[in-house]
Formats: sequence, C-alpha cells, structure tokens
Amino acid sequence: MLAVEKLEEMRFRKISVKMKCGIPDNVLVRDGKTYVHEHKTGKLNKVAFIQALLYSKAYEKEYNELPGIVLTNSEEVKIYESEVIRDCVRTLDDVLKIVARKLIIREFKPGPYCSYCGNFNCPANS
Repeated sequence: MLAVEKLEEMRFRKISVKMKCGIPDNVLVRDGKTYVHEHKTGKLNKVAFIQALLYSKAYEKEYNELPGIVLTNSEEVKIYESEVIRDCVRTLDDVLKIVARKLIIREFKPGPYCSYCGNFNCPANS
C-alpha cells in the first residue's frame, strides 16, 4: 500500500498552507490536529526526523501552533504528536544557538550532516 493510501486510511487529509521558511512535503490534519509530513524514499532515520522538526518549528513560528510530525516511506508510517516533540524543539533551539554562535565567530566546522542541507548560501560554505 502506498504512503498516500495509508495516510488516507488513517483519516489524514492534506491542507494547503504557505510557509516562508522551508517547504515540507505536505501539511496534514487529523482530528483537529496539524502535522508536518515528510516522505522519504529511504529509511526514516534521525535526519528525516530533524528535517521535519525544523519544518514544525517554522510552522509554529508562522501559525502559533506546534504541529506533530508524520514520516513515511514506501513501507512505514511514523507519527509523532506535538506534545512528544515539544522537548525536541527545545533541544533543537539550543543546538541552533550553538551553531549560530560558531558561525558568527567562524569556528563552525562543516561535517557530514551538512550534506543534507540545501542552503547554498550557508556561511559555512564560504
């Protein structure tokens, strides 16, 4: 069964929203709750979760609501409720502050994690 069919079967429906920072694959709603959806062709790993977490944080900033996360691939669906990811967002905030501080003082060292980023204007690339 395809991910879209699985999500429909689980009563998720796609909504159209505009976001200034990043574009998740979809924004979904179910039972009055909002979710950022990311579909991956490979494994649903930490990188996929962090990407969706960044979209959730951006969505919260624009719409004043922290959405949950739905990750899918061709085989599985993982759902994280917003209450569960609240602590993850706090940790992400701390990490982003550290990265920003290191970028400012030019001590940030690009690593393999940078290969997942699509920001070609990143100061670490200069």
